[in-house]
Amino acid sequence: MVYFIDLISKKSIERKTKLVHGYIRLKAEYLKTVLHNYNYQIDFLLSKGIISRIPYSKGKKESFGYKINVPDESLKAKKFRVYDFNSFTLRKKLNLKQISSKKNADSTTSHITKWLRNNITFDYENAVKYLNSKTMEDAKLYHRLYCCEVLKQGVINYSREGKDNRLHSTFTSLPSELRQFLKFKSNKNELVSLDIKSSQPFHLAGIINLILLEDYKRIEYLSNFIKLSRLRNKFLSSLSVMIPKMTIEPAIIELKEFISIVTNKDLYEYIGSNFSSEHLKKIESGKSFKDKFYNPSTRKKSIKSFNSLRAYCKLAMLEYMYCSSKSKEMRYLEIRRILPNVLNEFIDTLKEVNTGLKDSKNDFPIILQNIEAGLFLDVLCKEFHEKHIDTPFITVHDSIMVDKSKKEIAYEMFTNGYNNIFGITPVLG
Repeated sequence: MVYFIDLISKKSIERKTKLVHGYIRLKAEYLKTVLHNYNYQIDFLLSKGIISRIPYSKGKKESFGYKINVPDESLKAKKFRVYDFNSFTLRKKLNLKQISSKKNADSTTSHITKWLRNNITFDYENAVKYLNSKTMEDAKLYHRLYCCEVLKQGVINYSREGKDNRLHSTFTSLPSELRQFLKFKSNKNELVSLDIKSSQPFHLAGIINLILLEDYKRIEYLSNFIKLSRLRNKFLSSLSVMIPKMTIEPAIIELKEFISIVTNKDLYEYIGSNFSSEHLKKIESGKSFKDKFYNPSTRKKSIKSFNSLRAYCKLAMLEYMYCSSKSKEMRYLEIRRILPNVLNEFIDTLKEVNTGLKDSKNDFPIILQNIEAGLFLDVLCKEFHEKHIDTPFITVHDSIMVDKSKKEIAYEMFTNGYNNIFGITPVLG
């Protein structure tokens, strides 16, 4: 039962964007591999009000959803306890699964995962004091306190098994405000994070730049980072269709301007400055900006408020890259008007759905994530490790966390590395 409570807590943090009204879906098939007759334990937890559950949906192929019922009393008075499994079989099953996940990640990224094993300290006491000094809802505080307990116990898990081919670890799901309490054992300086500004647009701009340079050998090199052969073939076939259209005037001029905006300016500010007066009138609300966006938690559109136009454009651009090319949202059509037509067509091609080939509109962001992960983890981080073998670092998707004293070295390595691959330099911040 403690394992199920822990699992619900852990998955709610790792997959927070997949929560439905605070509930995390857990597949029955997975639960059965841990404990075949798990319903007895779940029913007990439900009857005592320790957890809540929402129904499964056979039509939508969705599993039961679970969430922890956080006590009404102050969480400051609550203490987490560590339990050891009485069942040798259960302990063995879970250990084997963790070992397998780590082994798979080690096989390609041992230059990173080596630093995840007993090389990091966490200032538990000050982290808890910090959280208790903040005002936040109980569920949010509970999950952050849970993260603190996990790090206090030194439970560091990692894997590289998702479609995105990224390295997922205890640190990638750690709330950003708690990262300030991490340090490397070898050096007590604070850690700094370097991440690419507008990461996915930058990688898209890099691919386009290689097309304009007619560097097809390097484009093929990038395609090898795409994990699934179906997606790799889709990427290459889309390029064969689009390259003739992208390498003629006036497309070349428009694409060069897009690359310049991504690398030398602020893409989100550029989009905002080019919105039509009609659209700005629709979203402006006093000193803030409001619009209806799809909320994955409620499965409905709801009004979301932004303190700046840039913040609004950042989410709108992310939606542009992920949503269906048939969307009729005004902000989506505005971005299509602002960006080059040939760029829209290129993205549309990568989003095309062929049910016979099991295509999805999400293929495009997955292709970009695979290229991003391959370059960052397998090439640049490996090169950084080889040149600075005694310098520990943590990766959080497309960013690297290093000791403050190594910031300039990392900055130079990664800006030069991306420039050598794409012929353009990212803005790291």
